[in-house]
Order: sequence, then C-alpha cells, then structure tokens
Amino acid sequence: MADLKSGRIIEYHTQYKFPLTVNGHVIANHFVDFYVLDKSGKWRVDEVKGMQTGEWIIKRKLFESIFHEIPYNVIKR
Repeated sequence: MADLKSGRIIEYHTQYKFPLTVNGHVIANHFVDFYVLDKSGKWRVDEVKGMQTGEWIIKRKLFESIFHEIPYNVIKR
C-alpha cells in the first residue's frame, strides 16, 4: 500500500472482522476491506465497492450504529 510507504498511514489490516453485537448477541460479522490507522492515530474503515447488496447495506448500517466513532469510507469502483 503506497500510503504506508509515504507515511500517511501507520498500519492497516485487510478483511478485518467486526462482530455486530446487539444486546449481547452477535447478529452477524462484518468483514471490511481495510481497517486503517492513519498518521494522526485514528482508525477508519475503507471499503471498496462495485455493487451494493442488500446484505451489505444492512451490515453497514449496523456497523455505523455500533461503531459510530469509526469513520466508514466507501470507495466506489
């Protein structure tokens, strides 16, 4: 990843798993394309999408409700 070499990001993980837990029950797991730590020390999600499926839309809404402090960026192809 070019941003890692340039110093714009510190660390990243691919296919990172976020359990979507509601009232103590895991409803589903959401695997994001990139979980990125930028040089300011903040984590974000970068998701590359060609087509948005119904399942993905629901999981994204759950993710944003549960992990509201983590920015979720969608990169369209």
